[in-house]
Amino acid sequence: MPLTLITGQVGSGKTEAVLGRLKSYTNRQAGLCIVPSDAVSFELRKKFLRDKKAVLGDVFIAYNHFIRKIAAVDSPVISQGEQILLLHKIAAENPLSYFKSASVGIARQAAEVITALKKNLVTSAKLRDMLRAHKAQREEDLLKLFELYEAEKESLCLLDEGDLALLAAKKIKTSPLFQGIEYIAFDEFHHFSPGQLNLIGSLAGDFGRMKIEVTFPVSGKEDELFAPYLEKNLKALKEIASDTIALKGKDLKSSDIRNVVLRSPFQETRFVAHEIATAVQNGISPDEITVCVRKNDQRLPILLKELERMGLASRTHRIGTIFSSPVMHESFSGDSTFKLPESATFDEFANLVTDRLKHMHDKAALEQETGESSSRSIISLYSTQQILSSLATASKLLSLGRIPRETFLNILFHNCLSFFVSSNEISEVTPVNVAFFEDGLAHSPKLLFIPHLIEGNIPSSFSDRLFFSSEGGANEKFSDIFPTPSDCLGQESFLFHRLITKTKGKAVLCHPAIDYSGGEAAASSFLDRFDDPTPVDSPAMGEITGLQKNIIAIEQERMIRAAAHPQYQGRLSGEKVRTMIRKRYTENAISPSQIEAYATCPFKFFVQYVLNLRPPEEITPELQPKDMGTIIHAILERFYRDHLDVFKRFAGGQLGRDSVEKTLDKVVEQVFDEHAKLIGYVVPGLRPFERKSARALALQVIMNEAEECGQLPEPLFPASCEWAFGATPETMLHINVDGQADALIRGRVDRIDQSEDKSKFTVVDYKTGRQVDPVANKIKKGLHFQLPLYIEAVKRFLFPKSNALGGVIFAVRQPEKKHGFLKKSFNDINYSVGKRSSSILEDDAWEELLNISVAGAAKYVAAIREADFSVEPRDCPRYCDYEDVCRYSGKTADSVTASGD
Repeated sequence: MPLTLITGQVGSGKTEAVLGRLKSYTNRQAGLCIVPSDAVSFELRKKFLRDKKAVLGDVFIAYNHFIRKIAAVDSPVISQGEQILLLHKIAAENPLSYFKSASVGIARQAAEVITALKKNLVTSAKLRDMLRAHKAQREEDLLKLFELYEAEKESLCLLDEGDLALLAAKKIKTSPLFQGIEYIAFDEFHHFSPGQLNLIGSLAGDFGRMKIEVTFPVSGKEDELFAPYLEKNLKALKEIASDTIALKGKDLKSSDIRNVVLRSPFQETRFVAHEIATAVQNGISPDEITVCVRKNDQRLPILLKELERMGLASRTHRIGTIFSSPVMHESFSGDSTFKLPESATFDEFANLVTDRLKHMHDKAALEQETGESSSRSIISLYSTQQILSSLATASKLLSLGRIPRETFLNILFHNCLSFFVSSNEISEVTPVNVAFFEDGLAHSPKLLFIPHLIEGNIPSSFSDRLFFSSEGGANEKFSDIFPTPSDCLGQESFLFHRLITKTKGKAVLCHPAIDYSGGEAAASSFLDRFDDPTPVDSPAMGEITGLQKNIIAIEQERMIRAAAHPQYQGRLSGEKVRTMIRKRYTENAISPSQIEAYATCPFKFFVQYVLNLRPPEEITPELQPKDMGTIIHAILERFYRDHLDVFKRFAGGQLGRDSVEKTLDKVVEQVFDEHAKLIGYVVPGLRPFERKSARALALQVIMNEAEECGQLPEPLFPASCEWAFGATPETMLHINVDGQADALIRGRVDRIDQSEDKSKFTVVDYKTGRQVDPVANKIKKGLHFQLPLYIEAVKRFLFPKSNALGGVIFAVRQPEKKHGFLKKSFNDINYSVGKRSSSILEDDAWEELLNISVAGAAKYVAAIREADFSVEPRDCPRYCDYEDVCRYSGKTADSVTASGD
């Protein structure tokens, strides 16, 4: 029979028409309904069973399972995680031309692109032909990875998801799946890829006896944002359809839209939970209420926890993320993971991590964890062990050898963070429906909540293509496979429209006024067509005490930027105190790290530097991270200061590695002798390991820099280490502050590198922590001042005739120098940073960033002098030294609600 295309606007009854026809075929197992995802399949099956007692066989099938059934293979099918492992191995063994390093991120994106190409019937041979006319370096890298990956996979007798699509295209005519099938419907799709269109066309052409129907939405005149997106696919469908049925839109009652804004993400979650509980109390059944979130939304467990407190959920700890257990946080801390060997097989890494997890869990169970907390830890432990076991098995299957520690951790964290809970799993802990934005609704709820409507979430941010350049038009050939930014926005707009339109009752749209970092959140552009959001405070839980009323009043002032109680908001009002602080920070110098502390959290700055309160030293059997950092700094300072000639000759190929290591051994011995008091608290049995660890970190730095210097035409070499300024009035850096005395800056620069002819210099700052963030973006946000202010000081006092090229962070544990702000014109001459790095700037942009930082420092010093230590909700670290005196510790201020608007 011909393929029939059923079109209509959202809510016109397309799905109801399909389900009505499907009933007559299911009694004899002659009908199938293909849908985009498992979640939609689950919802449609529930909807279908409301009118039938049972359904025999698989009637509603997600598209990916449909392909698997047609392909019907016996060979192992590797997962995306296993693809990443294999591609990372290939990239590490075969240097690429555009991408300098074989990172897990590159392997991950390569896996996604290769799978997408194959699902759309583009083999490696076809890709080579498509790129014949134009092939940029990054596309050459993709093709190389694709071809090597296919050869390696074939030698291992493995298949991937893309292979299933290729096999399904070949086997569709002879597949036993269609024996006895008289009716197939494709429903709830709003986009068909070229591969899907090819399969549907094959069904229509090869199975003349079978009735095929495809539903597809159309837009109204007012839907300008997503109309082109739908029209593009509709045009392709009409080319393979023999008949079209256009359903007229019903006179749908518009949803009662309520648009609200809450103070913070946590307040927003609490508001949604309370509104759901109120609706249930007013007679709405929980299964008629839907909350729509993004897949992998990390706030979902928090919402379920709130619903559990209200009696609308149970055993919610089963839905928690892997890292929702304190045991997992501690087990995967920087200090714990650094104790893993520098390289090992996956199996060896997995055994080490598993043993540590078991030890940590047993310790926590004995000391503190009970009840639900213990259950959450057990679930997290089990999930992690499953991931480790799967990765270890995959590494054996793929014949992987030893891998670096960082690669293992990156892959493990990616798998742990790729947390996804299915609709079926959620339905086991709460009767309230939880739908995913990407899947939409297969039903019409009476009450719909769409929280977290901020830019970057809904609509989501569009990521750049890694492997297809924008030059020459190669992208155009793949525009149907990889959506353009306008297509992505159109899709997001349609998904939002479909949610609103399918809701037959009330829709509540909400977003927080601030994000998790305490910055102002940008409301979703999809909210522009609605009335301005109404500020709402989540309801009080229990009786409000007098103290809470005062806190509520203060919180209301904060929301409207009023200051009737400035002293309770961190803005000191006592004139004597204000005078004292103004004098202190006018006459005395302040360091860049102190300015950064204020920019991050003014209240923490107040406690730490104004009150001079320090937390008690933690007693540990091993060397504390800050002390390890001190020792690493000392080792590198002495090595470059006293043995620079050894380093230069090694970098130039005149000395072997043995000479460097012998010199370094002497330096390490000297430094540990000088710092004997610092390491005195370390358990004697651990001291050799701490010494070995410090030596290994320092050697990594030296080897990395020597390799870079050997490849550069005009490398920079350390000219000064641990250079201090600001100890005397003559050496203080002065920064102009509008209407006030200059700000006085002091500091200590870890290292200053200079060219052989003394004409150029950079500053280098060592970081021994695991996480190092991009510097340029932090400067723009007013959160980083060290490198710019160090540059200003070096220019002023040390090398006034040298050209400042910028500053860079050396991440000791990686080791790498890639985060900083450096002049682009000197890249690959005096230093080497990836050409696509945000750290490389044109001269004008570099100067602008320097000026931004200096101006920002002046602004913060002025605020400090005004005794403004405002308490703001931040994305606080899990553990803070000052949480006992902070109102926002554990988001405690969010747990107290305000009233009114």
